[in-house]
Amino acid sequence: MVSISSLISQRFQEQLVNKTEHLFDTIDSSQVNVARRIVIFLRNIRYSYYPLLERCNEVFLSNMNDLDLDSISKILSLYHSLQFHSFEFIKMAKKRLTEMIPLFDHPDGFVKLFVALGPIAGPEEKKQLKSTLLLMSEELTSQQALAVMEAMEEMESRNSHLIKKIASVLYKHLDNYKPVELLKITQALIFLHFQSKELYVKLRELLHSYLKISFIPSEISVLVYSLSILPSPHLDEVGMSRIEAVLPQCDLNDLNGLATSVLRWIHYDRKYLDNTTGKQLKLLQKLDHYGLQRLRKCNNLNLLWEELKSLKGDWFAESLLEETVATLQRLMDEINYKNVAEIATFISRTNYLSTSLLDRIASVVVQQIEKIHPFVILGIILPFSIMNY
Repeated sequence: MVSISSLISQRFQEQLVNKTEHLFDTIDSSQVNVARRIVIFLRNIRYSYYPLLERCNEVFLSNMNDLDLDSISKILSLYHSLQFHSFEFIKMAKKRLTEMIPLFDHPDGFVKLFVALGPIAGPEEKKQLKSTLLLMSEELTSQQALAVMEAMEEMESRNSHLIKKIASVLYKHLDNYKPVELLKITQALIFLHFQSKELYVKLRELLHSYLKISFIPSEISVLVYSLSILPSPHLDEVGMSRIEAVLPQCDLNDLNGLATSVLRWIHYDRKYLDNTTGKQLKLLQKLDHYGLQRLRKCNNLNLLWEELKSLKGDWFAESLLEETVATLQRLMDEINYKNVAEIATFISRTNYLSTSLLDRIASVVVQQIEKIHPFVILGIILPFSIMNY
């Protein structure tokens, strides 16, 4: 199942999920690896199917004492990807991982423990993790330092001494990181309020050098966004030309990232340089054009949702929201028990009243209520409550 998950049709995916659920009772309760592979399959097909996830979760809970660090880390990562929340698993995993703290005195194991336990640890455990990591910070590899910095961002750490230590390791290896890794570094450093002119100058130079040679839309979007969140953002001619070159190939996520960046540059230029170039405004108009064009060409609700689910910000709300709702209305016959909660969440998030979409959601829920998991009911009824419909 896992090996073919990216190659099969949606219908075949559903058949496999149903077959797996039917056969689940034949699995021995100690078969953690089987349960983990099922969750990996669900992650690969991007389907948070709660009945199966809950049954796999029961297997993990009943075998918690036998799970090692790698297993717990993997399960936590999978749950995060699927947005599946199990308070009981978190509680038991936290206890199990805390017991492991004295067992690791080398970066290889301890960094994995820090990344897994840090975001769910209590104050005392966090203090212990940070003090131990501080002692071995000089030994970290480039990837270990990146993993630690991401975990510290998630933990909202304010340990300036540790942040400075990890940042120095990142700086040492900065030339070896890929564009998406540079974005993660930039976001974490900005979020953690780290100040270093030297590091930010080098980051900007690297991002610009990648931007000059990149031709992949998603990569260019990442690079442009990274540049836009650095201190004193500025969009030069090279940056604008690279954006314009890939616009026809961009999906909505890429376009949203690019538009957010351009808006940030325009705001900065107006505020600090008292200057907004016509080229920036024309570029924003082109982004509007390609965003609307992509929505109008869309003919598959599930593919559209993959691009919509993480969209936010001023550009989307001002330029694309109405056309997005019109597209959802055009495709609303494809709303079913699997995606109805997602569409309802979108309506709540955007606060856009569409009576036809809400009527369709209500119809699907009434007709297919036995297939809808209790976990998602609140999200489904929320837009009706918010809009008093």
